[in-house]
Amino acid sequence: MVRWQLRLHLRKDFSFEQLAGVDLRHLRFRRVSLRGANLTGASLDGHILEADLTDAVLHNASIAGLDLARLPDGIDFARVRLLEVRCSSRRDSHIVRVRGADLTGADLRAADLRGADLRAVNLSGADLRGAKLAGADLGGRANLRGANLAGATLFAANLAYADLLGANLREADLREANIWQTDLRMADLTAANLAGADLCGAIRDSTAMPGI
Repeated sequence: MVRWQLRLHLRKDFSFEQLAGVDLRHLRFRRVSLRGANLTGASLDGHILEADLTDAVLHNASIAGLDLARLPDGIDFARVRLLEVRCSSRRDSHIVRVRGADLTGADLRAADLRGADLRAVNLSGADLRGAKLAGADLGGRANLRGANLAGATLFAANLAYADLLGANLREADLREANIWQTDLRMADLTAANLAGADLCGAIRDSTAMPGI
């Protein structure tokens, strides 16, 4: 780590550098350029957002400690493992965009994710109790297997083709949600509000969706 900190002190331009698999945690990246750098499989933390990551390749990298409400636009999080995330009170009009990210098991209780771009995200086993997901896009085969969405607000959310196998949706607000072709097998929708929701083609079983 000391060697890398010295390199970052002496040099600020790492554009298109091959940094695959490198452990860059606990380093400061203020005014450092990582434009186009290959960070495939690298281990990173929240300090990486101090750098210019334009066109950087982050596939299979892991980033710990990010605040989803403070993410800059323009970063491709597809296939990036996000660890120990949090979601503070978001800035006015800020939209969370983590399309394709791996958020397995994330603790996002009561998180404000209204209008968020969560397409193809892996949220399997995540705790989203009471989360605000109105208007969020969870389409593109988002993985929500076993996620806890009890009491979550999913008004007008897009869940088309999402995998909600075994998810907890008790008392969730799913009014006007797009649940087209969504896998709801073994999902618990007890007392969920589905008024106006589009359930066309949804994969479901009668035991998990009483009265529907």
